[in-house]
Amino acid sequence: MTRAKTDKGGARTAGIRAGEPGRATVAEAASERSFSSLLERMIEVSGEARLARPPAARGSDASGGVAEPEEGTDTASPTALTRAIDGLDPDSALGLCAVARAGRDAQDIAAARAAMLADRVGADSARRTLRQQGSMLGDLLQRGQAIAYATGFDLEAPFSSWPADAEEGLEARAWLRFGRQLAQSQPKDWQCFAIVEARRIAKLYLRVSDNQWWSFRRLLDRPTTSIVDRERKRGRPNSVRSGTLEAMAGQSGVAGSQALRRALSAIRARVGVARGGVLEGSRGSESARNHG
Repeated sequence: MTRAKTDKGGARTAGIRAGEPGRATVAEAASERSFSSLLERMIEVSGEARLARPPAARGSDASGGVAEPEEGTDTASPTALTRAIDGLDPDSALGLCAVARAGRDAQDIAAARAAMLADRVGADSARRTLRQQGSMLGDLLQRGQAIAYATGFDLEAPFSSWPADAEEGLEARAWLRFGRQLAQSQPKDWQCFAIVEARRIAKLYLRVSDNQWWSFRRLLDRPTTSIVDRERKRGRPNSVRSGTLEAMAGQSGVAGSQALRRALSAIRARVGVARGGVLEGSRGSESARNHG
C-alpha cells in the first residue's frame, strides 16, 4: 500500500483566538480543508489552555510518558478549547481523535483507525474523547502527528479513506519504530549530531537514551555505535555539529535528501514548533565520500 506524503515543514505561527485580527479560528482552519492546519491550530489552543492552568496541574511527565487527564476535565465550561472541539465537523473530530489516540498509545494512525472502527466511535464520541483529554490534548496530538509524519501517512485524505491496516515491509516497520520512539519520549532524551555540507544538514544521526542510533540521508539506516563514532572523527574540522532535538528541528538549511527531510518533519511535529537553534560545533568531521 502506498500512501502519499504531505508537506510537514514550517513552524506553527497561526493562532486561533476568535476575532483577533490576522489570526484564524479553528472553524476557519477547518474551512481551509487542510487537516494539517486544523491539527496545528488545535495544538496551539490546547497549549494556551495548558499554560492557563497552575504549574502543578499541567500533567507533565518527566519520564516521557503521557500523563492521564484529570478527573472532571470534560465539563460544560465554555473554554476556548471546548468550544473549538464542539465546533468540529464529523470528519475533523474523528481525524483528530485518531491522531490523539495514536499519540497516546504510540501506534500507527492506521492502528488507531482500526481500534476506532472496532469500538464504533462516532463523531459525538470522538468529540467527547477529545474534551476528556483537556489541556493534555495538544501533547497527544503532537505525538500522534510525529508518528503520522514519520510513517508518511496522508492526513489530508478524507477520514473515510484512512486505511485501517498498517503498511508491511521492513522499511515501513523501521519508520514506525522511529515515530513510536519520538512519541514515547521527551525531546531532551535524544542525542543528536549532524553532518554539515556547505552550511546545510546533509545527514542526521540521533538516538533516544541508550537505544541504537538512527541515521537519515537518502535512506533511513541503523548504524552501529562504532560506525557513528568513526563518522564523528573523520574528515574536515567543524563539519560535525551537535545539538538538541529542538535545535535540529529549527535548522532551515537542509539538503534535499528524502529520508532526512521526512525525519526532520517528524521531529518538528514532536517538538511542537521549529524553533531556531544554534548547533554547537565539535571537533570532528566528515569525509569527502558520500554519506548515504
